[in-house]
Amino acid sequence: MTDIFTQCRRREVKKINERAVFEETPVDLIVNGKELITFLCTPQFLDELAVGYLYSHGLISGLDNIQSCRVSGDLRKIFVSLKEVPPEQYELAHFLSIAYGNGSLYLNKLSREQKVNSNFTINQSKIQDLCRQMESAAVLYRKTGGVHCAALANESKLVAWREDIGRHNSIDKVIGRAILTGVDLSRHFIITTGRIASDMVLKTVVGRTPLMVSRSIPSNLAVEIADKLGVTLVGRAFGPDPIVYTYPWRVVARKQEKVIYKNLLFSIHNISVDKLPVSNKPDNQRLV
Repeated sequence: MTDIFTQCRRREVKKINERAVFEETPVDLIVNGKELITFLCTPQFLDELAVGYLYSHGLISGLDNIQSCRVSGDLRKIFVSLKEVPPEQYELAHFLSIAYGNGSLYLNKLSREQKVNSNFTINQSKIQDLCRQMESAAVLYRKTGGVHCAALANESKLVAWREDIGRHNSIDKVIGRAILTGVDLSRHFIITTGRIASDMVLKTVVGRTPLMVSRSIPSNLAVEIADKLGVTLVGRAFGPDPIVYTYPWRVVARKQEKVIYKNLLFSIHNISVDKLPVSNKPDNQRLV
């Protein structure tokens, strides 16, 4: 399938007064002749950005839906031709590009069709090791300190990592990379340097990705959506005391390791722990 993609060239980081700065460019995504969204992004791996965005917004289910993908020479436009796009699906994706994924329409759709049911587990120490590996691989971040990085990983290694001015863009790029290379998202998890917003959780749900890990923390709505749709959220994962917000049984800690289970849902809804789903109770944290 690589012949249908025109690879965008990679630009070097520009330096002003010996201090590195990152590049930010408006890039239009045009699908079947219609402008869907304008990304404000780092102009690298734009084919992956387009594919990841279309996948996470439900416009494609895989490469078979794509006829062609071309990036303009000035890196300002991405032209994608899809085989079929139901009008209501296109309108929903356009709405979400404005509403940042928080629409009840999208949440209701996902809660009916896309709940994550996965037995995926990983050791806490391995999560922290992979976070450190991602930081080491984040070249632009080390040069500028001003971009986000996201990575796709399995139980043993990083599969892909991408950097961008936008944390959403960096996630879409690694999702796009997975789609382009045939990686099964349901057997992997996402690491991000940015805080976890609700629409970022929805991106993981589309691919049945069971776990999202962040250097920062999630929003209350992100926690609610993750709880409803079966996603484990881990915050402060780059530090010594990671916080597990939902479905803690997926993060396996050894007895000498410290994992904090934060029942944020209790403080949000003022409900008792006994009323939480069994899979989300603190005593479901497994120690081996």
